[in-house]
Amino acid sequence: MLQVQNLTITQKRDNHILLENLSFCLNDGEKAALIGEEGNGKSTVLKWIYDPSLVEAYADAEGTVKTDSLLGFLPQELSKDDASQPIADWMEAACDLSRLPIRNVIRVLCELGLEHDLLYETRTMKTLSGGERIKLQLASLLLRECDVLLLDEPSNDLDLAAITWLETFLQHTEKTVLYVSHDETLLERTANQLIHIELVRRKQIPRVTVARMPYRQYIDDRERRFSHQRQIADFEHSEFRKKKERYLSVYQAVEHAQNNVSRSDPGTGRLLKKKMHTVQALGKRLEKEYEQLTERPEAEWAILPKFEEGVFVKNGKTILDDRRDQLIADGKILARKIHLRIVGPERIAIIGQNGCGKTTLLKAIAKELEGRKDLSVGYMPQNYEDALFAGYSPVEFLAPNGDKESVTRARLYLGSMKYTTEEMEHPVSDLSGGQRAKILLLRMILDRNNVLLLDEPTRNFSPLSAPAVREMLRSFQGAILAVTHDRKFLQEVATSVYELQETGLKLMHDQMIRLREHPELIASACTWFHEKWWIPESAYRESMEEMTAQKAVPQWYLAMDGNAIIGGLGVIENDFHDRKNLAPNVCAVYVEETYRKQGIAGELLRLVAEDMHRYGIDTLYLVTDHTSFYERYGWRFYCMAQGDGEEMPTRLYIHQYESVNN
Repeated sequence: MLQVQNLTITQKRDNHILLENLSFCLNDGEKAALIGEEGNGKSTVLKWIYDPSLVEAYADAEGTVKTDSLLGFLPQELSKDDASQPIADWMEAACDLSRLPIRNVIRVLCELGLEHDLLYETRTMKTLSGGERIKLQLASLLLRECDVLLLDEPSNDLDLAAITWLETFLQHTEKTVLYVSHDETLLERTANQLIHIELVRRKQIPRVTVARMPYRQYIDDRERRFSHQRQIADFEHSEFRKKKERYLSVYQAVEHAQNNVSRSDPGTGRLLKKKMHTVQALGKRLEKEYEQLTERPEAEWAILPKFEEGVFVKNGKTILDDRRDQLIADGKILARKIHLRIVGPERIAIIGQNGCGKTTLLKAIAKELEGRKDLSVGYMPQNYEDALFAGYSPVEFLAPNGDKESVTRARLYLGSMKYTTEEMEHPVSDLSGGQRAKILLLRMILDRNNVLLLDEPTRNFSPLSAPAVREMLRSFQGAILAVTHDRKFLQEVATSVYELQETGLKLMHDQMIRLREHPELIASACTWFHEKWWIPESAYRESMEEMTAQKAVPQWYLAMDGNAIIGGLGVIENDFHDRKNLAPNVCAVYVEETYRKQGIAGELLRLVAEDMHRYGIDTLYLVTDHTSFYERYGWRFYCMAQGDGEEMPTRLYIHQYESVNN
């Protein structure tokens, strides 16, 4: 068990309170996530819980920690000294390795998917891939038999395979875990408690919410609650304004009459004076009524400006036609026969294992495009220091010429993104990773870049900011080439996904999309579903045009291979059978024959279950003739249903969503 009571954290630099009176309790086996905007002190909370001396240099903290458990801390990154140590030396220092039974060491390493030979290699910690490093750090905590794991951004440097492994570890470990993560999918699938740290009223007032529920439920409930409160507040304030206007009209009329009453008519004067007392009393009642009005909800909303409409690239314009026989880094050949062509406003994402050369390739492409006069190229490197000037303030970086107009514009943009005056003036090196990433994106907006090269663009954005970043990039009318392992980015932003392998770039075909987010594909989808099921295209079009982000049903989903539809399904109220009370229904499930047995149908079904859960629908139904296919994806036979116009009844299956609490 881990209990924190009345934790208050104040920055020494400007005496700014980040956190006030945080209290929470984690029971054995619970998985809690710290969430909040960039720079709100999430990492500081983890460090303080583990060892208060880790934050003494920059923060004052008051509070108490109660636990009978051994704590283990996984930092966001290794120190320079640790990174330069040989693997065996680091493990010895981390968990007293030589005193542990070798069978225990091998068992833990195997459970984490590590070869025990790794311990005898002479290479240093910094040579490990992100996945290897995280696994080895976790191994040291498990070998120390830590009961509570404090993990600071454990998924930050992981490839997709390692992130999937981390998800599985968090879901099944019996340890208590408190962690910070910017990976929304990881949060959705692993956290069963949220600790939300906010700074509202222009970052002046700290607020903390502790919620015992999964991440997506918390976000959706919060939005619904705020939306309802906002509607009530808007109505009450609107009605109050009308009352105030009527009051002012009466007040001004009585005041005017008083000013113009004749001294020869004292009776009228007394009546008006009495009436003014009545009106003033009404004014005082209105003041009290105003104090009782429902307040508009205050929250730390993610605010990002968008690129101007005039920033775009024309359809058909060749942005890049890059061919490389070899991709080399530090004398090592990472990949061969690479060919990447980008035409028009495409949004290309590159994925791949840690160390395969993605960043090396993006750097090379950035250098190649540097001299293009017909393009305006913006580059966000993985290491922000390669693009930012550490000693500059955000204003100086965004307005390097220093002229009054540029400085004013930079301040206006930063203010709109809720940067405080102090943050605008501090060196960029003092800001959090997410704040620095925002500054780089803002520079691209101000420079009117129409081609963006982005290396892990969302890795340092909070899960509350990341949706706004994805929306900004999805609406961008220029071209994007991004290295990323953000699954939300791959689903919502990328139009094509390539995997960098030793043999070159391979186009990935299992891109899953929500059709409501890609209305340009509706016509193609209607034709594709019609060809598979022979239902009129007009029926599909009618259903697809009813889709909205606010309403759960109907919805349609596609699996894409480049621009080709290779699979799809829909969610409708009833799939033409007599069990009308069993709704909604998954329908029209189909995968092209050449793409079958690759898990595409399973990924579509999983996407649907998660999407419907966000709308509050956890039970789905499906009619099918299959007798063993859907069971492997969590569906089970429920009953028989009589299809419209069919002689024989059909099998009807049920799927019930299971949250991480179950």
